[in-house]
Amino acid sequence: MKSVIVGIAILLSFVPGAQEYRVGDSLKTLRIENVLNFKSTDINIEDFSDKLVILDFWGFNCTSCLEGFPLLDSLQKNFGDKLQIFLVNKEDKQDTKEFFEKRKKLFKPDLPFITSDTILHKMFRHNSVPANVWIGKMGKVLYMADGYFTTGSNVGKVITGEDIKLPQQMARSYVETFFDPKYEYLLENYSFISKCEDLTNLETSAERKGFPILTYNCKSAVQLYQAAFKGIIGNKIDFSKPGRTIIVNYDSLYYTIPEDDQKQSEWLNNYTYSYQSVCKTCTNRGRYLKMIADLDAYFGLKAKMENRKVDGWALVNTGDLSVLKTKGGPPRYTFFKTDLRSSGQDSLRVLINQPYQRLSDDLKIYLEYYAPFRDEIKFTGNIDFKLPASVLDNLTITELKKELRKYNLDLIKKKLNLDVLVISKE
Repeated sequence: MKSVIVGIAILLSFVPGAQEYRVGDSLKTLRIENVLNFKSTDINIEDFSDKLVILDFWGFNCTSCLEGFPLLDSLQKNFGDKLQIFLVNKEDKQDTKEFFEKRKKLFKPDLPFITSDTILHKMFRHNSVPANVWIGKMGKVLYMADGYFTTGSNVGKVITGEDIKLPQQMARSYVETFFDPKYEYLLENYSFISKCEDLTNLETSAERKGFPILTYNCKSAVQLYQAAFKGIIGNKIDFSKPGRTIIVNYDSLYYTIPEDDQKQSEWLNNYTYSYQSVCKTCTNRGRYLKMIADLDAYFGLKAKMENRKVDGWALVNTGDLSVLKTKGGPPRYTFFKTDLRSSGQDSLRVLINQPYQRLSDDLKIYLEYYAPFRDEIKFTGNIDFKLPASVLDNLTITELKKELRKYNLDLIKKKLNLDVLVISKE
C-alpha cells in the first residue's frame, strides 16, 4: 500500500486568518499544496466542483475515527470519481507516520491525508471528532455533521441530488442561563427544563456567583433521573449500565435514540432536554431531591430506588482454586483492554503475583457493560492469571468462559438482588 501520509501547506488568498464557514456558504479560493498519496501535489478546491468532497476531521485519540477508516476507504473506492475524501488532522507529518507504523492492527486507508492542519479547523469549527464537512458543486458547504452519518446510503443520495437531513455539528455557543441576564440577580431559587437546543449549551460549572448550580444539557428524561440519583448516592451505582434502570409503562420512544440516522436529529430535538437549578438554601442532597421533584412534575413520572431481582452474571468456582495461587516472582499487571489507539499491544494479558480482588474488580468493570455482575468466589491472596489479548479486546461471554474454566472459574446466568432505579409512568 502506498504511503498514506500527507504533508500540506494551505494558502488562502482571501483571509490570512481563515474565515469561518457555515452550511450554505460557498468556499472562496482555497489552494492546497504538497498533497501526497494523490494524483497531483497541487490542487484547488475548484478542481472538485463536479464531485462531492468530504473532509473527515479526526485525531489520534479518537477510537471511532480509527474504526471508520475502512468504511471511508471503501466509500472512496465504490463511488470513484464522483467522490473525494480527505482526512484532516492537526498532528504533524512525522507523528502521523509513526502513529500508523506503531499500530500494526490499525487499518491504513488509501486516502490523502492533510496533516499539521490549523486552517481547515478554523474554517469548519466542530465540537468533536469524527466530524465531516460535505462540500458540493461550486464549493457549496452542504453539511457539517458527525462522521457517523457518512454512510454509503447517504453519500449515494447526495451524489444523485437528493436532499437529506443530517444533524448539524457546528461550534456551539455557551450561555450561563436561558433567563434574561438583566434580571437574573433577582432570582433566589429557580429551576427550569427546556428542550435541547443543538447549537446553544448551558455552561456546566458547579457554582455561579458563590452559589451551587445544577446544569445538564440535552439528556433524555431517563438520563436526567439517572444523573439526579447519582447526585444523591454518589458513584456507588451507575444507573446508566445495563440492568440498573427499569422502565415501567413509559414509551421507549422517549428515551431510546432511533437507529435510523435520518430520524436522530428530530428525536434529539423532540425528546431531549436541558435542566438547570439554583437553590441557595438547599443542602447538596436537597438540590438533587429538588431535581427529582421537578422531573416528576414535568414528565408525569415517578422514580425511586428499589431492591429487585435482575438478570446478571455470577462468577462461581467449578473446582479447586489452588490453580489460581501465584508462583511468586516480580508483580506484573497488563490486564487491560486496548483499542486501535494503543501501541505495543501484547498478545497475552496477565496478572502475575497480584491480589485476587484486582481480577474481580476488572471483570466487574468489563462485564457490566453487558449485564450486572457479582463475584461469588471466596478467595484471598495473590494469583497468577493469563488471558489471550484477543479475548479481552473483543470481549464475548463465550470466549471469556472458556478461559475462566482453565482456572476452575465460570460465569453463570443468575437472578441477582440489586438496588436499581425504577422509573414508572403515573
